[in-house]
Amino acid sequence: MKTRIFALGLAVLLVFTMLAGCSGGNSGAGSDSSTGSSQPAPAQQEYPITVNNVEIKEAPTSVVTLSPSLADVMTALKYETLLTGRSEDCTAEDLASLPTVGTAKNLDMDKLKELKPQLVLTEEALSESQVKELNDAGITVLVQTPATTRETFETLYTNIGSALKGGITGFTEAQEKAQNMLMTLDDINRLIPASNTPVTACYLYDTTGAVVTGDTFASELIEFAGAINVAGSSKNGKMELSALTTSNPNYIFCSSEVKEKLSNDETLSKLKAVQDGKVIVMEPELMDLQGSTIIEAVTLMAGAMYPELTSSSSETSSEASSEPASSEPSSSSSEAASSTPSSSSSEAASSGNSSNPFPKGTTMKLGDTGDNVTKLQQRLLELGHTYSEPTGTFDELTEQGVMNFQFLSDMVADGIADDALLDALYAPNAVKGPNYGLR
Repeated sequence: MKTRIFALGLAVLLVFTMLAGCSGGNSGAGSDSSTGSSQPAPAQQEYPITVNNVEIKEAPTSVVTLSPSLADVMTALKYETLLTGRSEDCTAEDLASLPTVGTAKNLDMDKLKELKPQLVLTEEALSESQVKELNDAGITVLVQTPATTRETFETLYTNIGSALKGGITGFTEAQEKAQNMLMTLDDINRLIPASNTPVTACYLYDTTGAVVTGDTFASELIEFAGAINVAGSSKNGKMELSALTTSNPNYIFCSSEVKEKLSNDETLSKLKAVQDGKVIVMEPELMDLQGSTIIEAVTLMAGAMYPELTSSSSETSSEASSEPASSEPSSSSSEAASSTPSSSSSEAASSGNSSNPFPKGTTMKLGDTGDNVTKLQQRLLELGHTYSEPTGTFDELTEQGVMNFQFLSDMVADGIADDALLDALYAPNAVKGPNYGLR
């Protein structure tokens, strides 16, 4: 599942650290993410492992997910190859070939049992009779609720990692991934311009008061993007319309359908965001999914609310914009925020000015090894997109260095070094990273 990131001219420092000093001694992994009452800690063994009071005896080789968000988490962890089935609402393009089994609320038990998965992941609890029927068929059901805070976000990941790859290996991999993603969001937030006037925003699911409320992780995404969620004190996804009109947010994020309804509503059309053209189209899955999509959501919102951060090229580009950045978004802000990334950077890089030393058709990705990887790592180090010495192994640090470069170069941030990436990386105006000049 390649996530399209709308590049900001942000010097995002993608730092990678492992959580030091994790205490052992647990028979299970972490805690129920709905409580966030304890810091996740690894188990003493890989399997058997207990996650959310469910025992998983061995590493599953076949998994069915009944949750789009959990599918997104598995993809972020690079565990999506374990998936052999999905619910109908898991509509990610990369999962389209998987057979469907209905939805968590309307589950086709026969189809599910035909797939013979070892593990079913769901956010919504199944009925006792369904769980028993699946257990009798040798299928384990694991309920994992969505994250609501930073702490439960990490627990969500460590629970899924432990269930799928073991209480030590999976836990550690997932914990590192979750921490890295949160640090990336922190780095974006630190680059939000300081202001004496707070920016307010909300995400509307409809025009009847369904909104991102303060008891969800999506509310934290709004804050990461540099705004105060006007529905932050509301709960359970509902806000009184009278409270919405009173709070009168500077920005409203919503689907294109809701945007049209806002414009046609006699009362809501008078909101400041509607009047000022600051209703930004943003599909709801960007707020609901909790895999790498969270980076896209925050990047999109920050870019829309702080257009001075948005740039199709870096300061180091040989061509500077002829128009100064405005402190207010242009009339096309909402369109820009919901469009796909520009290809201008890769086109410019491949116009013949690049000194790309690799043969055409070269592709490098996570897990690759060899001299080409060493050369790639050296270039990333020279430009300040990583801080680690070359090892010849395309590890997660290298992948994130590539993604950092892609972020800043207005490219799809998929972490894969292909022709377009390599051309841009070796172009004379290659974007420099946050570690440039620190060595």
